[in-house]
Amino acid sequence: MISAHGTFRPSLQKLVASNSDETVEEVTRDAYRVYKQDGDAWDRAITMLAKLRGVGPATASLLLNVYDSDNVPFFSDELFRWIMFEDKKGGGWDRKIKYSMGEYKEMFQLVREMKERLDEGKDGKGKVSALEAEMVAYVLGREGEGEESKEGTKQGTKRPSEEEIGNAGESPPRAVEDATANKRRKLRSSG
Repeated sequence: MISAHGTFRPSLQKLVASNSDETVEEVTRDAYRVYKQDGDAWDRAITMLAKLRGVGPATASLLLNVYDSDNVPFFSDELFRWIMFEDKKGGGWDRKIKYSMGEYKEMFQLVREMKERLDEGKDGKGKVSALEAEMVAYVLGREGEGEESKEGTKQGTKRPSEEEIGNAGESPPRAVEDATANKRRKLRSSG
């Protein structure tokens, strides 16, 4: 069973399926080569991947995330809404998304800045991955979708501070570890 999240668009599945295997292989190989040669060319690689029929910036970001999940965030609804969170109507978990390259670039930069802050002062490579940030956002987004407290107010409607997420200790922040474990449990139970 394939699990999906985000906005369901059945017509896109037909468009994606209309790409020949050869075209998909050629486009992904070329985009991955461009990205491998220059990690700062992620936007160019995304644009190349988005030339496939039925593939926009969000799906293209997922394809590049599969190639480099440490540094390239998937343009998921939850990550976008979490990282762009504003404590106002229409600025939280209910924020509208255009799925444009401009929105993705802004989200990409904010994820990069968050990773740098959390990784500050650490030795070694890759402390908090873009994939882990997306997993935290996914869990928080699911919790933020309409759960109400005893007082009748929505829970999960405020993005936690970096202190609440955790600090840049020896391992990824505790919230990332908890969200990863929760997501794995949910995936196992739904499969």
